[in-house]
Parts: sequence; C-alpha cells; structure tokens
Amino acid sequence: MTWIFVVFLLFILIIFLVSFLFMFNPKMRGGLMRNNINSVNSMLSGSEGSLESLTESMIKMKKNIIEKNEEDLKELNRKSAEINSDGVEITARAIKKGLTTDEGIFCKYCGKKIDADSQHCKYCGKEL
Repeated sequence: MTWIFVVFLLFILIIFLVSFLFMFNPKMRGGLMRNNINSVNSMLSGSEGSLESLTESMIKMKKNIIEKNEEDLKELNRKSAEINSDGVEITARAIKKGLTTDEGIFCKYCGKKIDADSQHCKYCGKEL
C-alpha cells in the first residue's frame, strides 16, 4: 500500500515539474507550439481534397432535394405570395378607409388621431 502512495506522489511531482517547465521555459513552450502548428498544418494539407468533395456532395444533395420537392416548394411559394398579397390588400384598405380604434380614427393623410365622427381632419384639414 505504501508503494502505491509513493508512485502516486512521484507521478504528481513529475506532472508538477513538467507543468512548471512549460510555464517558465520558453524553449519548451516554443517546441510545444511548433508541434501544434505542424499538426494543424498536416491536418489542413490532408483535408483540402476531402473538403472539396464534401462541398460538392452537399451541393449535389441540395440539388436533389430541391428537384424531388420542386412542386411542394412551388406550392409553398404560391401560398406565401397569396398570404402576403392578402395582407397588403387588408393594409391598403385600412389606410384608405382610415384606421379606426375605440377612441377614434386616424387621418389617412397625416396619421394623427381624430374623433370618429369627424368629416375633416382637424390637423391637416383634408376631407375624410
């Protein structure tokens, strides 16, 4: 049991010394950085072709999905356009008519709030 404790203490001491050396010894830090840079460079140089093929396969896959679902996409676009045109039509009618609230209406020319029973805007003078 004592030898396990001694081995554990030696292991902790070695880790502490190596960490201390990496923190305060610029040569060891530089060597570690150089190894990291070399690793990244080798990974990047080996992955250029695979990235290109991955991009090409993603483009092909997206084209296939669009081709398979072309009719559904057209229908969605048509419905979206109908909803947008209905919204524009409702908004245009409300502006033309004058927006109403419980307390009054808004002038369709200047946008200020006026009484609901007004024939003319008291701010801009235009006929409603």
